Amino acid sequence: MNKIARKIFLTLSTLSVFNFFFNKITTLTIFDYAEELLLLFSFAILLQGIWSRRKLALMHIAVFVFLTYSIVISLIFGLNRSFIEIALQSIISIKFFIFLMTFVMLFKNHIWEIRKFLFWLLAFAALGVALHLLLGEKFNAIYGVSKYARPNIRYTGFFRHPNHLAYLAVVFIALTLDTIKKKNENISLQGWLKVMIGVGVIILADTRTAILAIAILFTVFYWDYLYKNMLVFFSFIFLGMLIVFGVLLFTNLPESIMDNIEMSYSLQSDYIRGLMFYMSLLLIAQYFPIGSGAGTFGSIFAKDSQVYKDFGVSDRFYFVEEWGIYDSNFASILGEYGIMSILLFTYLFRHAYWHLRNNFSGTKPSPMLKAMFWVFVFFCISNPMLTNSVYIIMSIPAFLLIANTEEK
Repeated sequence: MNKIARKIFLTLSTLSVFNFFFNKITTLTIFDYAEELLLLFSFAILLQGIWSRRKLALMHIAVFVFLTYSIVISLIFGLNRSFIEIALQSIISIKFFIFLMTFVMLFKNHIWEIRKFLFWLLAFAALGVALHLLLGEKFNAIYGVSKYARPNIRYTGFFRHPNHLAYLAVVFIALTLDTIKKKNENISLQGWLKVMIGVGVIILADTRTAILAIAILFTVFYWDYLYKNMLVFFSFIFLGMLIVFGVLLFTNLPESIMDNIEMSYSLQSDYIRGLMFYMSLLLIAQYFPIGSGAGTFGSIFAKDSQVYKDFGVSDRFYFVEEWGIYDSNFASILGEYGIMSILLFTYLFRHAYWHLRNNFSGTKPSPMLKAMFWVFVFFCISNPMLTNSVYIIMSIPAFLLIANTEEK
């Protein structure tokens, strides 16, 4: 039974990650519901597992505490008055943690299946990149993806958005470095080649978040080594300064970031991520300390929300067409849960980290686990990491492999 459950779960996971691809090659509507089926199946697995073992992990309790808080506080003080919408949005907001618990429950003693799953996921993604490189703009036309706002093609491969591809490249680099670290080896030419391939894919995707995330990944992963070796530490700082100088001299990245920041602090802003972040700050102050409640801002059930009407943005293109308003989990969480969101999600992430450590790492976890958690949190600023199944399913199997210090 467990073997069948694992196969069903991985099949639904694959359909969710490459949902856009499967919708392009077939007219079957089942692919539109892969994420919903995966979430329902996750609940079934969790309930069956908890019932059969008669035991709750701290992670299970943490999720239950959040759901109880979110539903009760939103019903009493929130702007959304629908119990069903509040309950569903509360669940969707922590989809990452629900999937994490399910992956751990199913694959704790079957980590080799996760390794195989990630291998084929990476291989299929690589095929998509190769075809996109080969066909260029013809691929965009055939596959039905736009070139996006940059002057050059932003490569997507078989994904819907270049950010998906860039994040997978970050995951690939993390897995490469973690494998080398666990073997107690120095990084070889082959290792450097893999890292460079990952960086190359990020450049092709032209994703600023991923470029900055690589710096976070390397810094956190190698921090203990840098801290204990001052010469290396100062060399690392010098290298970082050279990279920053190169970015300032040869790219428009700093100007682009500053322009986005300057456009953010106005309700008339055309930079939707900045606008959402600005409104989240206004909501923190207006509904201190608990926010506007689940299903009211930057989330699926916030369509036609009173919040948008109060700010006078409900008739703008972004909100009518629902374009870009779901991109930032960070903004949505701050707006819906206020200053309490910092405590709530720190609580959840801390328990998620220890849930992985306790189930896979023994007494000595890989430093890459903490590094990837920081990268994941950083991506939440401009991407729906906690709610989008593509990001979630690319992340959790990698977390399991990184957390695992002994093959099971």
